[in-house]
Order: sequence, then structure tokens, then C-alpha cells
Amino acid sequence: MNTATAVGVGMLSGLVVGSAFFGALLWTTERLVVTQRPAVLLASSTLVRMALAAAAFVLIARMGAAGLVAALVGFVVARVVVVRRSGATVHRAAADGVSTDPAAATDRNGGG
Repeated sequence: MNTATAVGVGMLSGLVVGSAFFGALLWTTERLVVTQRPAVLLASSTLVRMALAAAAFVLIARMGAAGLVAALVGFVVARVVVVRRSGATVHRAAADGVSTDPAAATDRNGGG
């Protein structure tokens, strides 16, 4: 596989892996407040996300350094995209007068 192909495949793979990883993280954080067992959800989600991402990067590394670096760049780009897309809900909550400050939630619940 030539370098240009490795970079293209690596970038696309990184975007897919990153989107799945950070999308699943977003899904997990949204479910933590409503689940009966948040610790189990958090632990299992973290283990699954890390295992799948690690396995994907091991496979991508077989293409060589250029493909792996491109995949890592794609992974970071996917993070930025997912964070920006999910940030719209935070901005809407702030515009509606809902505090997104964890300290404010602590004070509101009895100072603890």
C-alpha cells in the first residue's frame, strides 16, 4: 500500500473510530443521570470503547506509521466534531437559564 492510500484509509478509519468512540461517550454521559446503576454503565462503556479503539488502532498500525498518524489525526478531528455538535445542547441549556456549572448544582443541593 502506498503512502497516499495509507494516509487516506488511516484518516477515514480514524474519523470512523473517533466518531464511534466519542459518540458512545456522549450517549453514556446522557444516560448516566437516568440509569439505576451509573457505575456499571460507566465502567462497561469505558472498557468497551477503549477495547474497540485499541483493536482498531492495532489494525491500522499494520499499514505503517503514515496510516497510524493519519488515523490519530482523524480520531482527534472526530472528537472536535462530536464535542461541537453536542455543545449546542449545552449552549441551549444556558440560554434557557439552566446552569451548566457543577458548583451551582452542588450549592443548590445543600452545599455538599
